[in-house]
Amino acid sequence: MQNGMGTSRVYWVGILILGASLFHWSCSDATNPIICTDIGCFSGLEVELLGTLPAEYRLTLGVPGSQEFFVDCTQESPCRPPIFIEDFLPETVRLTVSSGEQSWTMLATPEYEEVQPNGSQCPPTCRVGHVSLQVGS
Repeated sequence: MQNGMGTSRVYWVGILILGASLFHWSCSDATNPIICTDIGCFSGLEVELLGTLPAEYRLTLGVPGSQEFFVDCTQESPCRPPIFIEDFLPETVRLTVSSGEQSWTMLATPEYEEVQPNGSQCPPTCRVGHVSLQVGS
């Protein structure tokens, strides 16, 4: 009569062997297959607003000499920092935060980085820009 320990032990040994095999394959070189995960990513611009933000404000973004667009951040529909604008990859961007009679404007050159969430040998590759604007006094 078994007490159940034998079945449990076989299960955990199988898990350890599977884990060791996956670790070996994930650390492969050119002679071994490469295992990639399926994590996705998005290219775009990440805007960090620094300082004390008003309860409600509008963030306006634009490329000099081109059309502008905006994001309204309200108490009913708050924006969670950082604000990410998908598929917006400008060389230069004008940022304006306005609230009532106050506004803060800046012309910025985003710093871009390549992001490969599944590793350097696996797709996808996304491009993410970073820019920040000081708001408040």
